[in-house]
Amino acid sequence: MSSSRDRSPLPPDDPDFRYLARMMDILRASRELRGISKSELCRMSKCGNGTVGRAERYERFPSVPVLRRICRALDLEWAAVCRQAEPPTESHPL
Repeated sequence: MSSSRDRSPLPPDDPDFRYLARMMDILRASRELRGISKSELCRMSKCGNGTVGRAERYERFPSVPVLRRICRALDLEWAAVCRQAEPPTESHPL
């Protein structure tokens, strides 16, 4: 029987991987700007030790509830982070 810990990560060419990676880049920049360590952010967002580091290295992305707690700990609006992580849209002339 396999557990969720046994799941391999999304492949880097997967659109969901790229979206989550962009989201983690936003959260990392915010964390660094505020001078908060990864372990402190784990404590503030009540997630397991190493969760933030693994996510910032794109090794294992947290669940949505954990991502929302990380946003709250960084005083970021969840919806704004989600919008910012969306890929840029290409404009095509008519």
